[in-house]
Amino acid sequence: MRSLYGHEGTKCAKVTCPTCSKERWYPLWQLRQFLKRENFSGHCRPCGVAALRAGHLRYVRSKGYGQHMTSNGYVNLTVAGIDLNDLPMFRAMSTPAAARVAEHRWVMAKHLGRPLLSVECIDHMDGDKTNNAIDNLRIYVRGKNQPGSGHGYGTYYHEWQMALAKIRELESAL
Repeated sequence: MRSLYGHEGTKCAKVTCPTCSKERWYPLWQLRQFLKRENFSGHCRPCGVAALRAGHLRYVRSKGYGQHMTSNGYVNLTVAGIDLNDLPMFRAMSTPAAARVAEHRWVMAKHLGRPLLSVECIDHMDGDKTNNAIDNLRIYVRGKNQPGSGHGYGTYYHEWQMALAKIRELESAL
C-alpha cells in the first residue's frame, strides 16, 4: 500500500494485468468498486479491449453473422466469416469502406492461393449465385487486351485453357 497523487490519506493497492503483467496502482475505494463488478478481470485497458474483441468475434461466428445476402442475390463475407490466418488476403481483396468480399471471389482466391485482381471476374456456370462450389465457378479476365478475349466482353479462362490443351493435344498427334 502506498499513497497516490501525493495525498497521504489515500491508500492504494497494486493490480497486475493477468495477460501482459503490467502493474497499475488504484486507490482502495476505486478498487473496491471494481471488485463489486462481476466482470472485473484485472486486465489493463489494451488487454481488456483485445479480450472483448476476441469474445465478440467468437459470439459473431457462433451466430453465423459472418455472411449476408446482397439485394442482387450474391453472398458477401465479412471478417467474422473467415479464418484469422486468411486475414491478409481478405484485406487485400476487400475495399476499406465495405470490408466485405463476395463469397464466390473468396472461394476462387482460396483455390488459387492468391488474391484476385480487379480485372479477374468469377462466373457461376449454372447461373445460381448462391452455389459457390469450386467446380461451379470459373474465372475470366475482363478487357479486350487480354489474350483470347474478343471485342471487350472478356474471356472465359476455363474455356481458354481447355482450348489451349486441345490445341496441344492435336499438335502432338500430328
